[in-house]
Formats: sequence, structure tokens, C-alpha cells
Amino acid sequence: KDDSNWWQGRVEGSSKESAGLIPSPELQEWRVASVAQSAPSEAPSCSPFGKKKKYKDKYLAKHSSIFDQLDVVSYEEVVRLPAFKRKTLVLIGASGVGRSHVKNALLSQNPEKFAYPVPYTTRPPKKSEEDGKEYHFISTEEMTRSISANEFLEFGSYQGNMFGTKFETVHQIHKQDKIAILDIEPQTLKIVRTAELSPFIVFIAPTDQGTQTEALQQLQKDSEAIRSQYAHYFDLSLINNGVDETLKKLQEAFDQACTSPQWVPVSWVY
Repeated sequence: KDDSNWWQGRVEGSSKESAGLIPSPELQEWRVASVAQSAPSEAPSCSPFGKKKKYKDKYLAKHSSIFDQLDVVSYEEVVRLPAFKRKTLVLIGASGVGRSHVKNALLSQNPEKFAYPVPYTTRPPKKSEEDGKEYHFISTEEMTRSISANEFLEFGSYQGNMFGTKFETVHQIHKQDKIAILDIEPQTLKIVRTAELSPFIVFIAPTDQGTQTEALQQLQKDSEAIRSQYAHYFDLSLINNGVDETLKKLQEAFDQACTSPQWVPVSWVY
């Protein structure tokens, strides 16, 4: 009781009357900082549009994982709210884990429920592309102005062209009473985790079954690196042993979250 480094705490809703010990915020911050300092400096690439693509640093500085590593997470104050609808479904995972398959399956099976925000790009449209369908095509000057005005939740450049997703396209989906699906990179989580977007954040991990190939081992390593740094943002973690199974568990958890009392960051309320 006299050790300021340790606090007593109980699990909300638990039938156990006895309290357990949890580290104080100061001790937890010291522990997390110590682990971060001793961890290898090399981290998996988490670029917004794939790890093989190059981006301009001046546009991505605020999304950099380097800045995220400086954020020491101890505890977050939360508040319990009655059931309410989550407006955004966020899919997080290492490149190659199957997020696109999950996203596309949700969109094709539930078009009346889910929608994907059409991204913006400065590249010229192909002959078969229609503006506003695959992409919104805009000039570099217009996109640069929009970035400066903080209109993009995620953006970058590839082969000399810029790409990004605007907040407004997400809001338009919400106005249609649909759930926006975002398959963003983890650096963007702190930007979208707001009451305005009311996200349900799902982390998709690679399969733990089958032959452990070199590629799968690397995918598991990249996945664990994301989990260790961003797990405090996740509402749900799933192992993708198959799209059908993953979809079933994801939709059950999402529906449960929208119909049950929920713990959310206190910043969503006050």
C-alpha cells in the first residue's frame, strides 16, 4: 500500500472482490520507454500504400512511426456509454496479411451496409477509368492545397503521383447511413480514433497454421511489430486463417459492439 510504483485495481464487472496490482503510470511509462530503447532500430515499412512505394517525407512526417515511438503509452481514461453505432470500420495489418480480401468481401456481401471512400490522385486517368469511381482525379496544386488544409486523413506519393483519402469522402458515406471501411496504416490510427469517426479498429494477424515458410515468418514478424506498438488502439484482434472465418468473427464482433454498452476514450465525450 505504501509503494507508489504500484496501484491496486479491480477488473470492471468481475465477480472477484480482491484487488490486484497494476503499475503506476510513472512506472509503466518507464517500463515502456526502457523496452523501446532496447528494441532494434529497424522496423517494418508501414507506408500508406505499400512498403515498396516511395513517399515524400514532407507530406508524411506527421504519420511517421518514428514520432509514434516517442509516444509512451501508460493508461487511457475511458467512459462507459450506452450502445451506439460505430460509423467506421478500420482494418489494420501487415502488408500481405489479407486486409484487401476482407475489405472486398465485406463490400460485395453487404453493399447496403458498407462503403469504401474513393481516394484522390494526381495521376492522369486511364481510358477505362471514370472520375469519382476508382479515383477522384485532381491536379497536384489542388492536392497540395488540400493537404496543407489538413483535408486528408492519409496520403503519399508513388512514381511521381500523389494519392490520398479525404475526411470528406468518409463523412459522405456516414451521411448515407453506411459504415465507411478504411484499410489504413497504423500511423494513421491516432488521427481517425475520434468521436467524429467513431471507429471500430480491427487488427488482422497472419495465419498460425500450415507450413512456416520464410515469407510467412517475415509476415508474422512484421505483424508482431505492429501489434507491439499499436495494440492499445485495437478493439478486436483476429488471426486470418481463412477469409470466411475471419468475416464471420469480424461481423459478429462489430454487431456486438454496436448493440452493447461500450468503453470509449473520455475524449470522445468531453
